[in-house]
Amino acid sequence: IWDDDMTKKNRIHCNYLMGLGYLGLDEYIKAEIYLKAAAELDNNHQGVHIHWKMIPMTVKEQHILSR
Repeated sequence: IWDDDMTKKNRIHCNYLMGLGYLGLDEYIKAEIYLKAAAELDNNHQGVHIHWKMIPMTVKEQHILSR
């Protein structure tokens, strides 16, 4: 019944959550590192792809607002 590697699933999930946390703290380099790690383990993780795309958009918005 359970063919999935639960350790791998947990690593994906933890890296994803760490990436989200750093994204929320505006620490984009760390967010990118953790989201990339999650993507390397599961290239089909929709949350990773959605939030990965937010990093450049968020950085650009902050850059515009800081002028």
